[in-house]
Parts: sequence; structure tokens; C-alpha cells
Amino acid sequence: MAWETTEWACGHTGSMQLYGKMSGRNSRVAYEAGKNCMACWLIEQWVAKGDPRAASPRRWEFATAIAEGKGIRIRGEEVLQHAEATK
Repeated sequence: MAWETTEWACGHTGSMQLYGKMSGRNSRVAYEAGKNCMACWLIEQWVAKGDPRAASPRRWEFATAIAEGKGIRIRGEEVLQHAEATK
């Protein structure tokens, strides 16, 4: 078990708790770097499904808590909230 650091395509950085051989962990980190973090993915899903959590001002808090429960620590939510507000 190891914590591996990555930067996702959405701009968030964080770490994931991974198991197994080093080569498998490295390929998982590379795979994750090519897609959005779990928090951004969850929020996209909530928006698409009309979930009330998508409209909540605490949506980033909810999504990062879910990700943390799955062994993914995400940092940088404040930066993306500001970027979202300026769109």
C-alpha cells in the first residue's frame, strides 16, 4: 500500500491510496492523470442527473468527502470554485 501523488486533467492535485506492484501503481497514476478527479466527476454526474447536491454551495465538500472515503485525497477545490464562478 502506498499513497501516490497525481494531478488530474481538471487541475486538482491529490494523492491516491494504491496497492500492488510499483509498475501497476505507476500505470494507475498515469491513467488517473488523463481524466478528471473523482470530485469533478461526481459533480458532473449530479448535474447530468439533476441531483440537488449539484446546486448546493457545499457540493465540493460533499464530493471530496466521498472521494476521501474511497482512498482519494483531493486538493485545490478553492481554485476551481473561483474558476467556476468566473465563467
